[in-house]
Amino acid sequence: MYNDLMYLTEKDLKFEIRQVNATINELATDQAGDITYLHQEIVDLKSQIQTLTEQIEFLKDKINES
Repeated sequence: MYNDLMYLTEKDLKFEIRQVNATINELATDQAGDITYLHQEIVDLKSQIQTLTEQIEFLKDKINES
């Protein structure tokens, strides 16, 4: 009535668990790399914004001196 192929052996189950854990670890590593990249992009953009803000303030002062 029941098919024996429906059941996993302990060995098969452990193998499947290792495979799932490996996949999760790989995805976590990829996510960490993405987060690190995005963080650096944000830091760079903040620096560019700061530089542009300083340049604008400098130009505003020059215009006001005229």
